[in-house]
Amino acid sequence: MIRMFITPGHSFPGTNRNGIILYGPFGTGKSTCAKLLPAAIEAKYSTQTPNVRYESCVAGNNGVSMIESIHNESMTSPVSGSFHYVILDEADNLTADAMKQLKSVMNSTDSTGRFTTAFITTTNHIDRIDAGVRSRSQCISFAPSSTDVWIPLVRSLLDEHGVPNVSRISDDYPNQDHRPR
Repeated sequence: MIRMFITPGHSFPGTNRNGIILYGPFGTGKSTCAKLLPAAIEAKYSTQTPNVRYESCVAGNNGVSMIESIHNESMTSPVSGSFHYVILDEADNLTADAMKQLKSVMNSTDSTGRFTTAFITTTNHIDRIDAGVRSRSQCISFAPSSTDVWIPLVRSLLDEHGVPNVSRISDDYPNQDHRPR
């Protein structure tokens, strides 16, 4: 799904969606991916460095004033690149009023009707993101892979690096008790 956003010919932001929501459990790489996406998306449109604003949505930085500031910034032409890119990390921590304001800000376009801002949000709790924000975004799950996916990958990596007895690692290995007796 992420490949679609960075593929030439795919218009993003556009078609009534200017948001990407990366959701899933802690530690699955959502924030890292969110920080990498602006440069990858911008590379489709220009050789310039993307204009990125990163906000960690924590107490004291999760209210309407932050969203209003983002809105004011998005009404200007980007300093560099084709769009403003706003990363809202842990957006589920936004206040209820800020979430409503975000939904409204996501509707902002320039005089030609083109979105000027791409919103990339992360959350551990997709259900805490307003339905209106979700509808303006492409939602991408970062659910961890099951053992039937990652165990063969780990076996292959270990084998490539010459680790002996890799074939002895069973599919049930993570569920076994490995404490010394």
